[in-house]
Amino acid sequence: MLKSPTTMTEQDMLRWIDGLPSEIDAETYDHLAGITIEPQELAALRRLDPMGTEYRRICAALYARLSGRSDYTPERDERSGLGSTPDIWRQISPYSFKSPKLVSEFLSSWAAIISALDVEPEQSVIEYGPGSGQALLMLARCGVRAFGVDIDADSLDLVRRQSEAMGLDVQLELGAFGEGFAGQRFDRVLFFEAFHHALEFDKLLLGLHDRLLPGGKLVLCGEPIVEEGQHASIPFPWGPRMDALSILCMRNRGWMELGFQRPFLAELMARCGWSVRHMQSPVFRANAYIAEPMGDAVRPGDQIMLPEGWGAPEVTHRWTVAECCRIPLPDRLRATSNLSVTVANYLPTPKTVTIESGDARRTRILQPGQTEDIDIGTTSASHVSIRTSLTAAPNEPRHLGIAVLECRIQPA
Repeated sequence: MLKSPTTMTEQDMLRWIDGLPSEIDAETYDHLAGITIEPQELAALRRLDPMGTEYRRICAALYARLSGRSDYTPERDERSGLGSTPDIWRQISPYSFKSPKLVSEFLSSWAAIISALDVEPEQSVIEYGPGSGQALLMLARCGVRAFGVDIDADSLDLVRRQSEAMGLDVQLELGAFGEGFAGQRFDRVLFFEAFHHALEFDKLLLGLHDRLLPGGKLVLCGEPIVEEGQHASIPFPWGPRMDALSILCMRNRGWMELGFQRPFLAELMARCGWSVRHMQSPVFRANAYIAEPMGDAVRPGDQIMLPEGWGAPEVTHRWTVAECCRIPLPDRLRATSNLSVTVANYLPTPKTVTIESGDARRTRILQPGQTEDIDIGTTSASHVSIRTSLTAAPNEPRHLGIAVLECRIQPA
């Protein structure tokens, strides 16, 4: 295996990657993931609105430069390159790496997927980008109705050959993310190491509401989602990953290899109408994000993701632990709904609280033990801001703001 520094210039990395063999072993795979570059666009991406069009334009240009392609077309660039795989048991990922350690990671991940899906026999699961199809095959063996959609015909053929050899009924169709099976609805929608290939991820998330049955869930598992400042390969809210393994996939395959920081993901999912909770796993690729359509209320005390500035959920409420905290609002409800926020002062001193959304601003003084519903009215803003000073509480290591019980979003 060729060794290298953990950081490189972009020019040196591209030259180095272009000199690697087309097939890499598990040791090289791990090594590549630990080598990163700092893109020249980093300062601009940190300064811009990550939901804006200019931010997306810069990310698309960064991908084009790293991949060596003029643009990104999923039908062309998301091909697996599998061709005709003669051995469907040993020459498919992850077994093709011939690494028991790597296979054990995937086995743990598939166990996490089945747990996160929380499905019963005869319920339906559609997986987008199933790859070698291992999760779908396991689900089918459990009596779950399994469906798969992939933009790559070779991948679908691989899954089909395995399912036929095992006598399993796995329904497969060629199509893009969000498409397939004539608009049929499912109990679960699954992405495993696949969602990060979607450049138009916001449109995808909005459209996936129409693919779920009542009570259905969207599950993202094994996606490159990190805390802000945690990983050098994702130094911005979202964008092409800056590690050598991802750049190798972009350059050799054309694949879109995005990464996301958790605060951005929390904002994105809420703006697209999803309430999300995180199922942590000691195996990184097994981390799961379980999303359900957001109803008429956001209850911070639930185990849901929120942007930074919040304490841990405490069943009925969640404390603000920054002087300004935000609750993102679904784009589909903004400007057509009445908003109200329920806050409580569980501290022994009075608290002045200001709730803002767009042009609306409400300020209240809450006495110790007081709970109040604060009406905001309609708004075109993307979020509600909650401002208050932080107070040191008795026998409490945190400096606390205000306890937030609920943000209601009701049709006007």
